[in-house]
Amino acid sequence: MHLAFTHQPIDSKTSYRVASVATWENRLFVGTNNGLVYPFRYSNSKDSFIMATSGRTQFPNSRAVTRLAAVREWGVLLALVGPSVYYCDVTNIGGLKVEVPNSRGCTLFNWAADEGKLFVAMKKKLCIYEWKGMEQGFELQSTNVHNLPDTARMLQWCGAHRLIIGFKQEYVLA
Repeated sequence: MHLAFTHQPIDSKTSYRVASVATWENRLFVGTNNGLVYPFRYSNSKDSFIMATSGRTQFPNSRAVTRLAAVREWGVLLALVGPSVYYCDVTNIGGLKVEVPNSRGCTLFNWAADEGKLFVAMKKKLCIYEWKGMEQGFELQSTNVHNLPDTARMLQWCGAHRLIIGFKQEYVLA
């Protein structure tokens, strides 16, 4: 019989409640309910995840990290912390953490790395940010704020300049 998965605890020495996870190369980022992100790296010699030497990191407010996403093409870790989206360098999450401008009230986000776009849903609005690089961050043009008929419950980039937006009763291809 083929064994596809094995159960293996990440680290039993830390006490936290997991709210979100993201991976990047051989790293695992674990977001918690108290606003901390724990970085782990996979060790081939021990066949397990070990907490990275940089240790845990705290975002500016102590709210839950409900979503994490590592965007390889940009080299950033995106985090939905409470009602705001933050980003930081994925190789140095203990460093500077920057809030995406005007993202307060965010309920979910998604991205199109090849297009350099970040989609942020806030109540009945969709904001489209442009990635300008690590030093300049994200930029929001006034023409990139769109009203939605209802609160978005799902965002999914599907390429070819198309975004699927899920509402309570329907899905829209925008």
